[in-house]
Parts: sequence; structure tokens; C-alpha cells
Amino acid sequence: MRLTRKKAIELCIALWEWLAETGKKKEDWPEWEKYKDCKGLNDAHWCWLCLYNNRKQRLPQSISECNYACPYYTVYGFCANIYARNDKPFLMWEDAKTPRARMKYAGLFLEQIKSLEKKKMMRWLTISQIKRRSKTAKGALEVSYEHWNQLYTATAKELRAKYKRTKGYIFLSTHCGLCHYYKRVYGNDMKCSHCVLGKTTIYRCGYGGGIDLWRHVIDAFEDWKKGRCNWRDWERTCKDLRDKLKELLEQGT
Repeated sequence: MRLTRKKAIELCIALWEWLAETGKKKEDWPEWEKYKDCKGLNDAHWCWLCLYNNRKQRLPQSISECNYACPYYTVYGFCANIYARNDKPFLMWEDAKTPRARMKYAGLFLEQIKSLEKKKMMRWLTISQIKRRSKTAKGALEVSYEHWNQLYTATAKELRAKYKRTKGYIFLSTHCGLCHYYKRVYGNDMKCSHCVLGKTTIYRCGYGGGIDLWRHVIDAFEDWKKGRCNWRDWERTCKDLRDKLKELLEQGT
């Protein structure tokens, strides 16, 4: 059977619509009978997108390796990333214990699959927007979280383009709402210890002791860009920093 990108997405939608309606497991889909002679499905975890990815990479049938040939991976990253378990509907569906829970998470995963053909390019926050929204401590924290959430949710293509366009400054103080806020408050006397991240005993954005979240993110991105690590390492480190900012927001810091 010839499997195009469009066909793989259509078949995946059909499967996950049924799962969202019934709350059953993937192997129970009655339509499998039609495709029993389709080679490689078993090795592709009974997933049409995995099968398309494997065929596109011309991998042996016994090997399944996620890559940018997968339409889902290109937009949302690795669907089974255990380091981002609470952000991955597929894993939440897989972990669900009841049909009702499986229906819920299958529906969330289905929404993502349906969006693959109509995913719009990221509308990045600009430096002027970040500066304008960083006039208060809360505003600075909110825009910093949004910025890192954009970095986390961006596709590889979007992130490469933005990195090139900003000459790498997308990760630095020019794009940090917190840096703009504390610079406005303290002027040239600003220190990282003034920052809400720097005030904690464990987390810092990239200067001083503690767990250097920012440095980990930069290193992971550089390693990925140079082919020394994979996209999942970048996702995990970026999520750590984003989630810390989210935690501070929820605490009303």
C-alpha cells in the first residue's frame, strides 16, 4: 500500500476518532482487518504516522526511529517523551486506566493530529513587545513564560529560522522580560540576585551557582544544532525552564 503524508494523517485521524468515541485500545480498531497485509505496521506500533516515518527514512522493518519525517514529530516533538509526560496526550492516553479517561486523552491527541495540515508558523514575540509588557514584575514573569513556551512548542524549522534571524540572541537578555524589568528598576546596578529566579537557592537563569537551567537549555540547543544530541534533550531542558517560570507565576511571586 502506498502511504503518502496526507494518507497517513487521514488514517491516523480515523483511528483516533474511533478511540475518542469508544475509549477502547488501539488493537481493538475494527478497520485493521482491511490493512492486515500492510507491511511494517506491527513494527511501527500500529501507528500510521510511525509507518510513514519509517518508510520515508527507509528503515528496516524491525527498526522504528522517530525523525522529522514524522508529521507529528515535526510540529509537536516526540509523542512518547517521558520527560514531558504531562504535556503529551498520547502518553496520558497510554497511561489511562478507564475507558472514560482514554476517551478524554484520545480526543486531545486527535486535536493535535487534525491540526497537522493546518499548523501555522509561529508568531514570535518581538523585543518591543517583550519590553512593553515588562513594566511590572508580574508582566515580566508572564512574558518570560510566554517566550519560553514559544521556544518549547516551536518546530525545529521555526526554531532554526528564529535563531538565525536573531543571531542567537533569542536565548539572551534582549528577549528576557525579567532582564528588562530588573534593568529598569536597578539600572546599571542590576544583579542576577535581584531576579525572581536568582533569589531562589536552587534555580538560576544562567549566572552564579545552583541548577543552571538557562545554561542547560543553551548547551542542549547547541548540541542539537551541531548534531551531538537529539531534539528530545532540547525539549526536556527547555521544558524545565518554562515550567519553573510557570510555577513562579502560579505562586504569585
